[in-house]
Amino acid sequence: MSIKNFKIKGLGLLEDIDSVQVDDFEKFNILFGFNGSGKTTLSNLYNLFSTNSICPVEEKKSLFNAYKKDENSFAQIQWNSREKLKFSATSLATSLKKIFVFNQNFVSDHIFDGKSGNVQKFNISSTTLENPEIKALTYEIENKEEDLKKNQSLIQSFKIKYNSFKKIYGEQYRENYPGRKFTVSADIPHYEKVSIKPIEGLKKDLKEKLSLKNSSEDSEYAKYNLQRLRKINFQSLDLNIPIIKDLLKQKISSIAKEAFKKNIEDTEKYLKEYDLEKSSEISVSKWFAKGHVILQALSSFEDVNTKICPLCKSDITGSISELLVEFEDYFDKAYDEFKEKIDRAIESVKKAEASIHQNKEMEIHLPISGSNIIEIFNKLLNPTKTIQKLQRQLERKSDKPNLSEDIISELSQEVTNYNSEITKLKSSLEELILKLEESIDDPDIIRKDVFKIYQDLLFNALNNDDSGNNIKKNSEAIHLVEVLEDDLKNLKEKLSQEIRKLKIEAAKIGEYLEKLGITHFTIDLDLDKTEDNIHINYKSSNAIKKQLRNSLSEGEKTALAFAYFLSKINTEVSHDKKGEVVIILDDPISSLDDNRIYDTAFLIQKEFFDFRQLFILSHNLLFLKYINIFFKKEKKNYLMNQGKISNLPEALANFQSPYFYMIQSIQGFLDKKVSYDEARKYIPNYIRRVLETFLSFKYALLAKGNKTPGLVDFLSQDEIIDIETLPEQKSERVWKDNFFDKLSNLNRVCDAFSHGNIQNLTTTNYISDQSLQNVCLDALDIIRYLDGQHSLSHLQLDQQVGE
Repeated sequence: MSIKNFKIKGLGLLEDIDSVQVDDFEKFNILFGFNGSGKTTLSNLYNLFSTNSICPVEEKKSLFNAYKKDENSFAQIQWNSREKLKFSATSLATSLKKIFVFNQNFVSDHIFDGKSGNVQKFNISSTTLENPEIKALTYEIENKEEDLKKNQSLIQSFKIKYNSFKKIYGEQYRENYPGRKFTVSADIPHYEKVSIKPIEGLKKDLKEKLSLKNSSEDSEYAKYNLQRLRKINFQSLDLNIPIIKDLLKQKISSIAKEAFKKNIEDTEKYLKEYDLEKSSEISVSKWFAKGHVILQALSSFEDVNTKICPLCKSDITGSISELLVEFEDYFDKAYDEFKEKIDRAIESVKKAEASIHQNKEMEIHLPISGSNIIEIFNKLLNPTKTIQKLQRQLERKSDKPNLSEDIISELSQEVTNYNSEITKLKSSLEELILKLEESIDDPDIIRKDVFKIYQDLLFNALNNDDSGNNIKKNSEAIHLVEVLEDDLKNLKEKLSQEIRKLKIEAAKIGEYLEKLGITHFTIDLDLDKTEDNIHINYKSSNAIKKQLRNSLSEGEKTALAFAYFLSKINTEVSHDKKGEVVIILDDPISSLDDNRIYDTAFLIQKEFFDFRQLFILSHNLLFLKYINIFFKKEKKNYLMNQGKISNLPEALANFQSPYFYMIQSIQGFLDKKVSYDEARKYIPNYIRRVLETFLSFKYALLAKGNKTPGLVDFLSQDEIIDIETLPEQKSERVWKDNFFDKLSNLNRVCDAFSHGNIQNLTTTNYISDQSLQNVCLDALDIIRYLDGQHSLSHLQLDQQVGE
């Protein structure tokens, strides 16, 4: 499993690039690209998919935000045929891979940021060294790690069994309780907290509980009746019939003085003769009873000088005191008490009638079947009419205390019979409620009991599987893992201290510097410092330089950075883990001479041949030529240009020179194989480079620094190109007399439009389509004019474009 292809949108130079349009990546992948093609952007974006230990999350976010154009920007790699890793503005990539990237960002972050040199420490967790103390510590660590793995494996095997049994008993539990979760502990509990019960006893308990569960579910109707019955409250009739009987028989003579009695009787007689009592609804006894209270109130009005009788309207100012005394002589308090008894008796009768009505309303809560309570209720006689008659008797007695009546003869028997039936109803109701309560078990309690039994069955099955006593073995293994992890932490810290004494970073970097052909200096590191911690030791003078900025050339800085990268990979990636790691190298040979370029290419093949996948990106064809030779199988070659990727064209086969590729691109534009919108961005630059290369080769000329001279160097007549030596024959567009004019025009146009002509901060002025065609034809015709036998001879140059 490795990277098959990638897709990037709206990130830096890579506006919309999809490698699915080219061959899938192989184990070894070589990408050639001119400067500005998007190589460095691509190499940086691979960091988005590396593990967080290699590239932390915050660095990934910062990197992505630095490149993104908008919220739709994203980078995606296809990892094997099924897995895609995507990093966007809204989501980070998951399932990260071990991807190490070497480019200028790596150099800045780990070696030299442009101001000071600072080597970062390696992750030495996988380091193997020959020091005796380190070997002893490593051996002890390895043994403890082996024990740790064994115990972790044992714990994992118990966990698998536990989950398997949990699934089995969980399914059985849910068969009995659909929709319920079998939420036992996610981890196996400590053996001291688990009671292992005999399996037969658990099965018997489970059978009994499930039987209770079924009977409980069948008694839902009984529970419904129980709820109804608990709302019933039968009430007996609370009537003191003997007292009521005495009140009805009692006469006024027994409660009032003779004079008061005579006054009442005379008044009633008078009213009766004139038929006034009925017509005016006057109660004589009430008037006499309340007359004393009225006179007392009248006497208390101190602000009223004249006291007027409210009945006869006569002035009783002088006699009111005597009248009060006289009333007291005629009236006795026993009458008030009598009246209160009558009132209480009337109230008790009203309550009795209300009780009868309430008992009747209890019918809606009675069970439909299963008891004789309905039969008793239906036979219950209703004494309401008799009760109402009694109430009217008492009200008459209240108005006419001298009236004597016999209590209704059937009242006592009806009340007695009614209360007797109510007692039977209460008794039957209590028996029925008790019976229903005893027959119904709480289903939630049963469910919890069933759950506990299934949990005990789970623990029993786990504990007795294979050799048995597994729960205790698991607890002991967990404890041992904790001890081993603590021991390993201390041992690794001690190992780290011992390795630190060896300055492994400096030693490893020194080894690789020598392999890269750099032997005139060594390095030492002061890792306690955070800046300028690299010391350069020159062998020839024994001088020590502490400022990397001024001590090394650009090529030496590149070699030092790459040596550090090689050392870091060699130290942090063990041999058996190489097959998990992807390496991305972006121009690791910047500013190196040809000999060191070869050494670097050879070292890359030797160091990274066994890794899962290797990507090498460069603009240096000599370097890629060496790389191409060293990697023969499982290899693909690609071209990156203008933010796009393609299979390497034949014109660049074997990475000999970009010369023919650029000529082919110029001709491709003339043949309409490339659109004007694309060609205008790079064709002027290609024309300049092709002519510079051709003319330098033609006239065997190198500029200062052994670089190809520019077009302007060829414009001075007779200094390099002697006009007299130019061919006499004419080409289609170029001849001896206009040669320098054509060359001068090409130089002017190509300098102005090689990268677009910046008019202001927001627009770029490109050469027109017509002008671009003209300069293409002129450039190719110059080559044809100077060397008719040049490799251009196969190209069709017969396009006619207006001047």
